[in-house]
Amino acid sequence: MNRRHAVLVAATLAGALGAAALYRWSEAEVAPAAPPVVITTLGKYVLYDSQNPAHPSFRFAIGVAVSGMDADDLVEAEFENPVDARQTLPGSVMDKPGVPKDQFMLVSPGLDAVQCRVYDVTVTLYRARGHEPVAVRREKILSTLDSAAIAAGGGDAIERARKGEAVCGG
Repeated sequence: MNRRHAVLVAATLAGALGAAALYRWSEAEVAPAAPPVVITTLGKYVLYDSQNPAHPSFRFAIGVAVSGMDADDLVEAEFENPVDARQTLPGSVMDKPGVPKDQFMLVSPGLDAVQCRVYDVTVTLYRARGHEPVAVRREKILSTLDSAAIAAGGGDAIERARKGEAVCGG
């Protein structure tokens, strides 16, 4: 190997080692990125409570899993109001023993009336510090229950609703 070739090999090795050293230095200085926050829908429901057939109650519900959340984060839901779509209904978390900490069932307040149609729901994850939104998921809940049709249909309609069958006016 002549002198010129040896200098070229040495410069190439030095450059490669320098780049590797620079890479290791920059890798050590940069904090790893936080995992992305993702809200996944597990299920959407219209719940029917027929405990009092003279005055049945309905609720919207959405089940979600949230990955990448901190322990002090807050999950909230806003449901479309069947009476006035301009005013949303706040959701609350339904506590269930044995459910993983990253899964939530959010339910609306009790509703007197629903129709067979699609209703909007928005689930938002907030950072507890500063109440800043981190992730938002918008979904649609299809109601196959119509409170007026159930009331007009009597016992047969109530039984069909209890079985999870569609009860819509027609």
